[in-house]
Amino acid sequence: YLSAVFGMGHIGPNCNSKHVVPTMLRWIGRSVDEEKDLSLERYRIGLRLEECVRPRQLKGWQEVPTPATVGILKQDACRDTGQDGAWMTKEDRTKQIAWETLLRAGHSGLLHWFDPAVVQEKSRYMQKTVMEHLSCFRLEQLPSIALEWITEEYEYGVGNTDGQELARRMAAARLASSSASRPGFEALLSFGLHSKGRAMMQSVYALTEAALHLIRGCETEVVDRLVEAVVQQPSERQSSAAAYAIERVAQTSPSLLVDHAGHLVPAAVDQ
Repeated sequence: YLSAVFGMGHIGPNCNSKHVVPTMLRWIGRSVDEEKDLSLERYRIGLRLEECVRPRQLKGWQEVPTPATVGILKQDACRDTGQDGAWMTKEDRTKQIAWETLLRAGHSGLLHWFDPAVVQEKSRYMQKTVMEHLSCFRLEQLPSIALEWITEEYEYGVGNTDGQELARRMAAARLASSSASRPGFEALLSFGLHSKGRAMMQSVYALTEAALHLIRGCETEVVDRLVEAVVQQPSERQSSAAAYAIERVAQTSPSLLVDHAGHLVPAAVDQ
């Protein structure tokens, strides 16, 4: 029945009613069969939910999903897809649509699913996808493995063009930046991703955004850490990234750099 309704048709999206979304979500909660895998049906329902953009339909997302629906979607969202290929599989698509459906439903519980959804996931592409979803929020505590992916030495370029690994590490950097936390900032300041010894701009932007977030939160001591990185130059890439961040700080909060001018000017001349 579900396959017939949602396989190729657009019955749900064409019904301009606030009951469409809650009804589809309840069908997801009932899509359980001990003898048959119904994940494809849930995936199709998720696609139809994406198409429900009419005003009355959108009101339906205000209704809290049933525990059965959340339970089924959590299983899909946290299930290991089982492979690390460069292509999308049915398992990948099912996991991704489960995350997107729960996000639309406003289910905050998924903010605590990093370990089952990312750490226990074999696909680096899917790890990257989940971290990108989570980076839309401010996590209270950054997972240690995400910090390791940021700080671990990794050169991308000639002889190493593993796009999946690059994407995973960039997603970890975005996750740390969105957390607006000191651990995230410190990890980004010590980032290990580079290409021929030079910083990649994604790492630079993530560090800058993290620093500006903390400064807006009155944690101005991060300016001292940026200055230290420029003056002491732990590495050329980290020093250049810190210098870029300081430039942005100078544009938004120049008074924070007055006391550091005596250190920054000689460092700038030397570089």
